[in-house]
Amino acid sequence: MEAEISIGMPRPTVSLHKSNFYGDKLWRERTKSALEFHFEATGHRTTPLVTTRAITSSGFLIKDTQIVANWKKLARDLMAVEMELTGVYAAARRRDREYPVIAIRGISDLVGFKRGAEWTAYACQTAASFCLSLLRNIPPNFLSAPRR
Repeated sequence: MEAEISIGMPRPTVSLHKSNFYGDKLWRERTKSALEFHFEATGHRTTPLVTTRAITSSGFLIKDTQIVANWKKLARDLMAVEMELTGVYAAARRRDREYPVIAIRGISDLVGFKRGAEWTAYACQTAASFCLSLLRNIPPNFLSAPRR
């Protein structure tokens, strides 16, 4: 793979003040524990991580911790909720052909935590950086797969 592509900005900080957490007591505790691990633990990672995980798409902005808690009972490996891909997938499906879709997401929000606005720009930068790296390194014939 080619050299790493810089995202052009440092990872924003978070304030773990109790006023930034919402949801029931257990949700707030788990969210705070996860953020402490990723932002305060000795040797914590400070660069973005590329991963594949189970996500759900609702078509609506979901901030209600109880909705996500209920979804996680049905899909325990659920790691993210997003709202844009519902429309993309619908547009990619046609009667005579289904167009492939790849979703590249930069995570800026945590349900149960009020974060700073700078996280939106950071999420966009991380997703764009990965997308550029992927396009530079994808096998040449991958994008020209035969039509079905």
